[in-house]
Amino acid sequence: MPDPSAHKKQAQHNKDVAINLEANDPGALDWAITIRFYAALHLVRAYLAKRGLQPKDHEETFDYLTQSDLPEDLVAAYRRFYRLSRKARYDCWTPLQKDVNTARQLLSQVGRVITPRL
Repeated sequence: MPDPSAHKKQAQHNKDVAINLEANDPGALDWAITIRFYAALHLVRAYLAKRGLQPKDHEETFDYLTQSDLPEDLVAAYRRFYRLSRKARYDCWTPLQKDVNTARQLLSQVGRVITPRL
């Protein structure tokens, strides 16, 4: 099981990749959203790993988050981010810059709440 610091490092790497991709390939906004979601996922997994939890899939991650001490609005934001990334990955959807901005805001929200708990 990766430790919290490994997940935190992966989250930063994913964020950096998303920023680079967005700057160099404006046609890849779907992947910029998806990569940012996975940055958020690694922050969440760092939080869970610190508590000795290693979810096997997204559904178990949601279960752990729902039972955690995290604010309900953070759990709702993470769930919204998950849906946005699924739409980007599977629905042949062409996101707009405003959708990437939403992904940025959601990642920022996840980071603001979880980082102090690591």
